[in-house]
Amino acid sequence: LSFTGAPPSGTNNIYVVHQAKSVGTIDVPASFLSDAQTFSGGLTLSGTTTHSGALNVTGGLDSRGGAVFNEGSADEDFRVESNGNANMLFVSGGNDVVGVGAEGDLGVGLHIKSADSGASVDGNADELVIEGSGQSGITIASGNDQKGNIFFADDGSTAQGKVIYDHSSDVLRFDSAGSEAMRIDSSRRLFIGTTSQVTGEGLLQIKGSTNLSAFQVNSNGLVAIRFFNASGSGVG
Repeated sequence: LSFTGAPPSGTNNIYVVHQAKSVGTIDVPASFLSDAQTFSGGLTLSGTTTHSGALNVTGGLDSRGGAVFNEGSADEDFRVESNGNANMLFVSGGNDVVGVGAEGDLGVGLHIKSADSGASVDGNADELVIEGSGQSGITIASGNDQKGNIFFADDGSTAQGKVIYDHSSDVLRFDSAGSEAMRIDSSRRLFIGTTSQVTGEGLLQIKGSTNLSAFQVNSNGLVAIRFFNASGSGVG
């Protein structure tokens, strides 16, 4: 610590006393803000602090205000380690991507990566990238009597298109233009234009509206549809 004014003489201790007339101020040395510092008992920040060196905190870090990292937009990374992954959270300064599990290098938003696949992504679908070197996927876990949903929104609707799985009835449903277009029920029957069985036990059941044909086939003269029985013989 350095003083801009002389402390009181005749004492071995430094006292800071609130009074109308100040004897000096205490300044933090410049080396404290630029050299590496280690705090083993935790650190609490309640004001504005700028530190350009390494800051190692082995206790808790409590920021009483906002925290901004890399405000100068330098090509520097921000990394958070977990117990088993050195790159559990990785904000890549050079790639401008937030990575989970590894440094993100695909897309323009969030890249969840367990291993490198060697693939690239299309610019029309790159806000969220899930990558692995083997099988990769997304799981939507819901209650056993609830729905798992994927909604498609625009500036006129919060759910213009939907993909819904209803766990209570084991139905997979597809919506377009704001309403249901087709579904697959628990018996693996495909219903188009209807939400329930039309007739019989057909695996494909289609129901048209009053002014719309339920099923239409156009052909260039060849047979467009053939029917077979259980033995594989053509019957029509």
